[in-house]
Amino acid sequence: MSDRASTMARGYGPSTARRSCRVGPGTIKWVMPRVGSPDTAHLAIYTFAR
Repeated sequence: MSDRASTMARGYGPSTARRSCRVGPGTIKWVMPRVGSPDTAHLAIYTFAR
C-alpha cells in the first residue's frame, strides 16, 4: 500500500508542475477550483511564470 501511495505522490509532484508549465493558464484554471486555496493558486501561477 505504501508503494502505491508513494507512486501517487510522485505522479502528483514535479511532473504536475512541469505539465502546468506546458499547458499554461488552462492548468491554473483547473488547479484553482480543485484545491480552493489561494496559496496553491499563487504557486501554480508562479510555476507558470517560471
